[in-house]
Amino acid sequence: MNIPFVGREKEIKLLSEAMGEVRSGRGRAFFITGPVGIGKTRLLREFSQHAEKNGFVVLFCRAIDEKAVPYLPVKDALDEYMSKHREEQPLPIGLIGALSSTQEVEFAQTNVLAREKTRLLERYLGLFEKLSSSAPVLLAIDDLHWADSGTLSLFHYITRNVSELRMLVLGAYTDEYFRGGRNTFVDTVQHINIERKCPAITLHPFTVDDVSVVLGSILGTWKVPEDFVYAVHRRTGGNPLFVEEVGRSIVEQGLFDINERKLKVNFSQIQLPDSVKTMISQRIANLDENTTKVLRACAVLGREFEYEVLKNTLEMDDETLLEVIDNLITTGYIDQGEGVEETYRFVHNPMWEVVYTSISAPRRRMLHKKAGEELEKAHGKERKYWSEIGRHYFLGGELNKGATYKILAAEDALTNYAIEECVDACEEVIKVLPNISDNDFKQDCTIKTYTLLGDARYIVCEYDEAITAYESALKVATDRNTRINLMIKLSYPHLGKGNLDKCLAILEGAFGMLAENDHAGRAEILKNIGWAYEKKGEFLKAVECYKKSLLMSEKAGEEITIGEVYHRLGTGLWYLGELKDALRFLERGLEIRKKHNLKKGIAGSYNNIAIVLKDMGDILKAMEYYEYAKKIYEEIGDISGVATVYHNLAIIYSLLGEDAKAIEFDKKDLEISRRIGDAPSQALAAYALGECYQDMKDYATAMNYYNEAIQASERYDDKRMLGWSFAALARLHAENGKFDEAEKYLDMAMKYAEATGNKELLGVAYTSRGDVLLYEKKFEASEREYQKAIEIYREVGQVESIQSTNYALAKLYIAWEKYELARRLLFEARDFYIKINGKGMIKKIDEELKRIEENEKI
Repeated sequence: MNIPFVGREKEIKLLSEAMGEVRSGRGRAFFITGPVGIGKTRLLREFSQHAEKNGFVVLFCRAIDEKAVPYLPVKDALDEYMSKHREEQPLPIGLIGALSSTQEVEFAQTNVLAREKTRLLERYLGLFEKLSSSAPVLLAIDDLHWADSGTLSLFHYITRNVSELRMLVLGAYTDEYFRGGRNTFVDTVQHINIERKCPAITLHPFTVDDVSVVLGSILGTWKVPEDFVYAVHRRTGGNPLFVEEVGRSIVEQGLFDINERKLKVNFSQIQLPDSVKTMISQRIANLDENTTKVLRACAVLGREFEYEVLKNTLEMDDETLLEVIDNLITTGYIDQGEGVEETYRFVHNPMWEVVYTSISAPRRRMLHKKAGEELEKAHGKERKYWSEIGRHYFLGGELNKGATYKILAAEDALTNYAIEECVDACEEVIKVLPNISDNDFKQDCTIKTYTLLGDARYIVCEYDEAITAYESALKVATDRNTRINLMIKLSYPHLGKGNLDKCLAILEGAFGMLAENDHAGRAEILKNIGWAYEKKGEFLKAVECYKKSLLMSEKAGEEITIGEVYHRLGTGLWYLGELKDALRFLERGLEIRKKHNLKKGIAGSYNNIAIVLKDMGDILKAMEYYEYAKKIYEEIGDISGVATVYHNLAIIYSLLGEDAKAIEFDKKDLEISRRIGDAPSQALAAYALGECYQDMKDYATAMNYYNEAIQASERYDDKRMLGWSFAALARLHAENGKFDEAEKYLDMAMKYAEATGNKELLGVAYTSRGDVLLYEKKFEASEREYQKAIEIYREVGQVESIQSTNYALAKLYIAWEKYELARRLLFEARDFYIKINGKGMIKKIDEELKRIEENEKI
């Protein structure tokens, strides 16, 4: 039965206008929302047909909660389009980890994998860009409130960038899900609303005239009694679904005389329920036994289901089953699936809910078990079915099989950065663990599940939860290698939290458990211990560990690992100011990475080599290497890597005294970091811009950027970056004579320095205190703080930090009228900056030397 499409003229007009904007190159995105049954799905379908007739590539998909497979709705829509157009599907899968540091050197340590998720999202975005280059694209996602976290991330990412595409994006959701408390869907919509790039179109109930048209279509007449129409409108509130169900119920009960075009009884005599679901229950109660049996099996299989699986679950012959299915389609219970043969779906969600909840618990359990068995036979090797198979087995009481498939689904979700789905699958397994009777199987499941849960929590920087999960796995693990692996994993969230001593203790404990001849294992743990010392700012110890790791790697003969250790060792030596040796090891690492075509590693090597070349004064060569890195990052879709290069180019321009150029590149870095939601990079870029504007005496702008850096750092609890930002705010307030505020921020900077044990940050805190005391004209106290900072920088080998602090100390001596001491320090700093071609600092030093001459003449 074809129900006329009415009552949505205003919405169609608005979306048609958006189509015009999309054709001209300005993409748009809209939410479609309203209560259950208001017609969101119908609007999406009708408008999709309209768009297709007008030359749009249409990708229509629905999210289904029981099939929470990462990106599945969009991927299926793309698969369907690609199969029709015989185009290759360039959808990326896989894990590659990376870290960013304050200095934006490239790290091999696999920590926060947000940039890898960004690469995946960028690949999807690139595919949409390719599609929209030949024809405008409409992406319509129905039931967005049920979407997996990957699909929600993709929808959010597209809305951020849609203005640059010839693309119209629609996401429909039921508003009651938005009012149901905090979850990934609600958080995503709230974030999108804050960004104001996806306005909502709220659908309203039908008018009386709309109700008349719909009822006339269902009843088979162009003329419906006016009092009847008004009565239905009043009872249903104009809800389109409710109106349709009322009409179908009247037809099925034979209460309308088509010849006389009137009801056979007075409308007041018809017992109509007060809700759609109650109306559906009444209709279902009148079905015959065979139809009820089929409908129940459909509901157990889910909102969408396949014919073959349904047939095998019911053990019913084709002729009988097809006859029932045709009847269910005709009477408006189910419909043919979108673009997939022999797939069906319930026409609307309330229908599915009513049917499913009407099934008795024992029958549901039996049907779920059978459904799990049939799905396993048909699709057990296909990853997109694993979660669904596991769900059926759990609900069917088959706990071992359910746990097996849910763990597979969790692994797949993690691989695709769908963290919420991974966590949900793990927690489902954890709930049933006490009821699993096979102790060996239970132990294996416990270790796998808590390890996956720890990995998922760690990736999104939920460090406390990750620690708890890893410790839970460790409690039951007895195998030595498993325990060592878990201890290494446990060290990572402690590292992320800044619990560096705890991290080192765990790694040293794992190292002590290794066999003497396990050279590869020793190399890996020594590298991680070195990284922990690097985070502490104890670069000498870090380099010692890297050298030991290199020896072990060479004994193990694993060339790729050797290349990684060369890279780490080179970076550690750079921190110590041993630039020639740093360059030598970084170049060795680059050779190995090139040999094995490790593109991301190659880009990282170019990046770090450029940093060393910059400090050696070879600015042109450094910029050439940054360009190499940027080109590779762009090629592999690592937009975070591109942002890193922009940041480091900004440092070069700042060193050269080209402040406008430095700000331009820092803003490019910040723009990308905001766009992709990379909080660590956002914090670093905002901090750098704060410093630039503070140097320019634009204190209000500087303050805004420092506050943004703090907010971004707080999102992932980066104590080190928070310490840097608070130290900068202390200097800013002191410059403006607000010494009480400055002291408050100094205390916070010192607190974070002590909490992390990071000596570099401690040096920064002492330097900032020296700056504040200088502004207060407390010269002796200021001198002591600067000297403490220099002592720390010497201890950790931070040559540039020593010279920048010498410059600050010289300014103190000028204010204190100790000109000879100031002149000596300035000349020492000047020699250093000449070596690294630091024209910007040389200019500042020359200004201070000139000031000394002028003061001495007075």
